[in-house]
Amino acid sequence: MSDTQLATSYRDRLNELHEHAVRCAWGLHGKALETLNATRAVGVQLEAAKSNLRPDQWRELQAELNFGPQRDQAVQTYLDFARKNPEEITDMTEGWRSLQSSMQVTGLLPFPEGHGPQVLHAPNLFSYWAKSLTSQRSELKKRLSREPIETWSPEAAEQFVAQTEPFVQDLNAIMDKARERMEAA
Repeated sequence: MSDTQLATSYRDRLNELHEHAVRCAWGLHGKALETLNATRAVGVQLEAAKSNLRPDQWRELQAELNFGPQRDQAVQTYLDFARKNPEEITDMTEGWRSLQSSMQVTGLLPFPEGHGPQVLHAPNLFSYWAKSLTSQRSELKKRLSREPIETWSPEAAEQFVAQTEPFVQDLNAIMDKARERMEAA
């Protein structure tokens, strides 16, 4: 196979795959809108039932719904979905945000555990430093308001200076380097 034939073969196959992807996307678009509006219809109907039934009838109706093991959460999600989407959904740009809720109540996606997945980031030096300094400064102010420096014994003042001075020297050296870096930029 020549280079030209190879390139033509790739071009033809890639165009076929792209056309297939486009057809699938548009099929998904239609099904997604249908799913969203079906979910909305359940929520609207639940809201009507809730509004028109006595509280005891509403509780009894909920108990009889076949909405899966997380029925109560599904009912609430349907109601929230209908409230957030009072009109029929015709635009996937708007509907996209609601698609996850729709997939959860229909069982395609699981409901989140607790408050959903938590992403914890390791604190960087600056956030650690700011938190630590804020805490230390607050504690120092509290103690100084209870026991002003003027009331310290000479031994207590000496101990404070001896324990604090190495830290202050290190901090001043770091501050000097940081200022040099700022001025260099």
